[in-house]
Amino acid sequence: MRFFRTRFGKNAISVLITVLILYVFLCYSLANTYLHPSVASSGLPPKGLRDESMIINGEKVRIWSNDFARAKNVLVLVHGYGGNQNHWKLLSRELAIDGFGVVVPAMPGHEEANTETGFGVKEGRRVAGLVDLVRSKSKIKNQKIVVLGVSMGGAASWLAVDRGAKVDGVITEGAYARFDEAMQQWFEAKLPGASFLLKPVVWIASFKSGIDPSKVNPIEGAEKWRGKPALIIQAGNDDLILRSHADRLAGAAGCSEWIVEGAEHASCDVVEHELYLKKVEEFARNLDKQPH
Repeated sequence: MRFFRTRFGKNAISVLITVLILYVFLCYSLANTYLHPSVASSGLPPKGLRDESMIINGEKVRIWSNDFARAKNVLVLVHGYGGNQNHWKLLSRELAIDGFGVVVPAMPGHEEANTETGFGVKEGRRVAGLVDLVRSKSKIKNQKIVVLGVSMGGAASWLAVDRGAKVDGVITEGAYARFDEAMQQWFEAKLPGASFLLKPVVWIASFKSGIDPSKVNPIEGAEKWRGKPALIIQAGNDDLILRSHADRLAGAAGCSEWIVEGAEHASCDVVEHELYLKKVEEFARNLDKQPH
């Protein structure tokens, strides 16, 4: 105890308190940044799509869309964390040109001042609500809806399915099977031991959002979907969401898996654009052959 009364001891205590305060501030800042990513505006939609607002679950949501109500097949394109609608700018335009209905929503916390991201959970609710809205506006019989999501948008697609979203097909790229596992892998890839050192970041973000990351398990949606039309896409060089997540999702859903060699996370559409477009369109058209 005498040590703490010395000048050296008092200085050591001051330093420790300062470090602790800085550590807490850092964790809080990182948690807040995660919930409110800085995202540039998507700007104008591609030619053939309009920019409008729709009310989904009581929230005004920015949507790019064409006359999807009269299309036989509709693609709901869901961007990932830290992205925006521009991720789908080229693909959405080409799908519209080829006669598909296209709906591209903004996700919570992205370009929206009053919302936060939600580990995929809030995003899944939005996707499920949007699918219900698309269904309600349909003007043709037996319209088919495919949800195509990338990264967290892919996880949100499976979470929407878990909530009972009335879709006819699911395509996901770079989606995680379980959020807590993906988060730990990401932290450790950045710095060994970071998943332990930065644990308060997760606690704070969880407290602020009201969502427990350990309960965010898109694979449960894939399991419920098993045997129905689905496709898992995975970048061959993805070091953010590992191949094991794609393998487990494909196994749970009982569907095929397409590995895009040379692609990094969320870049499969860029690396193999023509084949990507072809696979998505063939997938959607083949739904017409499914029993009603």
